[in-house]
Formats: sequence, C-alpha cells, structure tokens
Amino acid sequence: MKKLLLSAAFASTCAHAELPDKPINFERLAACIAQVETRNDCTKIGKAGERSAYQITEVVWRKQTDSWFGFASGNSQYEKNIARLVCIAHLTECYRLIDNPSVFRIALAYAAGVSVANHAAKVTKAKAGYGQRVENLYNDIEFTP
Repeated sequence: MKKLLLSAAFASTCAHAELPDKPINFERLAACIAQVETRNDCTKIGKAGERSAYQITEVVWRKQTDSWFGFASGNSQYEKNIARLVCIAHLTECYRLIDNPSVFRIALAYAAGVSVANHAAKVTKAKAGYGQRVENLYNDIEFTP
C-alpha cells in the first residue's frame, strides 16, 4: 500500500500537468481508458489476466502498489478506488517517460508500452486506433466520468 500512496500522491500533484497546449487531467484520462477498455465493467478479466475496469496487468499492479492483485477484479468501492489509483499512477509514469506527451501518446503507452509510444514505427493500427478512441472520448466535452 505504501507504493500506491506515494504514487497516488505524485499523481495528484501532477493531475493537471501543464503541457505546451493544454493540461492533461489524469482522472479524466483514467475514466476514458476504463470506458474504452471495458465500458467500466470492474469484473472483466482480459486474455492475459488483466483485471479491473482499467485492464491492469499484474506487473503494473505490483509496480504501483503492495496490495493484493485480486482486488483488481473486485466490486467493492474500496477495490475500485485502488484500481483507479493504480491506473492514475501508471498513467503518470507513462507521462514522465514518453517524449512529447499527449493524451494519444499516454494512452498508447498505457496500452502498448512506453517504447512503442516513443517509436511511431512500432505502432500497430489496432494500438493507434485504441489511442485515437481514448483521445476522442477525452476530448468529448459531453463525457462525464
């Protein structure tokens, strides 16, 4: 839990990190990812074992928190909050590690990894489509997380 709290504290201080054109709201971005990934279905488990509405892998989960990975597939509000914080912490880490961060590139890093987001030649059509869907939803002024 200690890692999660430290990561969450960093995420909240960077939740509106200034970019050259406009700030990125990581809470909103996490909500968009949940919508694209699972339509907010917290119980969904992916093909590779990803869990929660955010489809978090066990590797990412363990990197961001000491809490039990099984929480990621739970339905309680506590478990949903942990998954949301893990997602935001991971998005913040992606933001720090990618070149020229944008909503599209952060979503791409979330789905395909930082190295893919930093090298356009490695981006598949499917991953580019994912990043575009997240960005479109993020930019939709009527979307309310």
